[in-house]
Amino acid sequence: IDILDENPIDEDLYNQIKQKLEYKYLYSNILSIKSKYSVSDLKHKAMEESEILEARIASPESGKAIPRFIEETEEAVTGVFRGNAYHKFFELLDYNYVVDVTQIQKQLNDRVEEGIMPKEYAELINCNKFLKFASTELGQDMKNAFLDKKLYREQPFIMQVGADSVNPDFPSEEKVLVQGIIDAFYIKDDMVYIVDYKTDSVPYDSGEEILITRYRRQLELY
Repeated sequence: IDILDENPIDEDLYNQIKQKLEYKYLYSNILSIKSKYSVSDLKHKAMEESEILEARIASPESGKAIPRFIEETEEAVTGVFRGNAYHKFFELLDYNYVVDVTQIQKQLNDRVEEGIMPKEYAELINCNKFLKFASTELGQDMKNAFLDKKLYREQPFIMQVGADSVNPDFPSEEKVLVQGIIDAFYIKDDMVYIVDYKTDSVPYDSGEEILITRYRRQLELY
């Protein structure tokens, strides 16, 4: 204390040090920007942000909404596994042979025997659902595109976007890369139609709204 008394504080030096220590970088929000993002990263982030909205629009019969990103039950894990199985079979599906369940089941069995379809995946697949899909307008469009060699599956892409596309708080002049894999797209009448497979279980009356909310970020990027 005596030493401090004998050597008074230099006010100018003190203020300079204080100013440096308390300085806040004006663009600190961009320090967390990564140079590259995956569509899955952004999709999951958007899905988490939409949980409250989903709870509001879910039907009363569905019970209390539980955020998917914290639900770690066996059922949730099986759901993810089943989704992967359906994605894989859609990737391998030969649209020449989707006339009946027998043809589709044979395709599935053949893919397992060839070693390109895990047996564990095959056991989770309901071939009747693929038959039903093949009879829809989208299924017929994909079949026709497949026969015309205009169906493209598991197509990787990478693009540059403004950072505000990742986070509204980021400046648009900053650029980041977004990469992903499109499940499928096909060409019809000089138009490109993008297809993304989903196996989510949603209420019948509000399912479309829930899916749009859940995957809006992914759709916008595509």
